[in-house]
Amino acid sequence: MLGLVTAGRYRVVAEQLRDSESRVKKLTKVLEATRSESKGWKGKTNEAAQRVKTLERDAAKREQRAEKERHDLQEQMSKRQREVAHLQTQVDRLGKTNAEIDQLLVRLADAERDLSVAREHLMAVDVKLDILEGAANVLDTRTRSAIVQQAGKTNAPV
Repeated sequence: MLGLVTAGRYRVVAEQLRDSESRVKKLTKVLEATRSESKGWKGKTNEAAQRVKTLERDAAKREQRAEKERHDLQEQMSKRQREVAHLQTQVDRLGKTNAEIDQLLVRLADAERDLSVAREHLMAVDVKLDILEGAANVLDTRTRSAIVQQAGKTNAPV
């Protein structure tokens, strides 16, 4: 009633107090270790978050570069397609020109053959004219000599 405690009870409570203080010290040490470990993990988490941000920025930059390269490649591809279409048009035009050249070559070969035949005919006509000229000269010579002989016999002026 006066609040006095028996010696046995005091020992038990003192023992419990020592145990509690011992556990408090252990728990304090564990708490300090946990806090320092937590700080370490917090630092690691911050580092990881920074790396993630850096990687995200790098990935965004790479994605932008890839998009730009894709756009450039699409522009180059469309430019090449226009060039191919232009070259195809030129090839078609050249094909038509080649066909026209082939036709002209055929016509030229025909004209050369016709010219050769015409030259041969001209040479034949020229030979015939030479023969006729020779015959005319012979006839003229004979006629003149016959006239001169007759004029000599008759004394007629020639």
